[in-house]
Amino acid sequence: MTVARFPSLAHWGTFTALVEHGRVVGCEPFARDPAPSNMLEAIPTMVHSPLRIARPAIRDGWREGKPRTGADRFHEVSWDEALDAVAAELARVRETLTEPRTMQRGYVEPRYVKLLLDEHERGRRNHAMELWALFMLELWQRKFADQRPSSRHDAVQIRPHLQPA
Repeated sequence: MTVARFPSLAHWGTFTALVEHGRVVGCEPFARDPAPSNMLEAIPTMVHSPLRIARPAIRDGWREGKPRTGADRFHEVSWDEALDAVAAELARVRETLTEPRTMQRGYVEPRYVKLLLDEHERGRRNHAMELWALFMLELWQRKFADQRPSSRHDAVQIRPHLQPA
């Protein structure tokens, strides 16, 4: 039986994956690694674990915009459908973060936001955390701050503890 060898990397180190009949059957650490991780021995088991998610899945209710309940079920979808859903969400993030009302708030420099988006989308840098934080800030702003009461009387109704004595 022929064993194919595939050089690879993981956060545990550099190694060569040994593959037989389409299954990882072992890993050899990089020959010049002075202290290879024992975790490399676990790679064949992890790759073929029944607990590993083999196909993309979408939460029931997500398409309809229903909130998460904590007991939601997921159903498997095709890779095409999953990639379309991810692309649509990325487009929604870009659209939200580059809308005039977002850019005019003055929280961040609009050119910097566009740079983050461009670098992230082109795969030059991973700005997922920064973009997520900006996106959540904008959604929070729209849901709570933009819905401020229009008069002091309305504010008293919403926040009775602020009512003058």
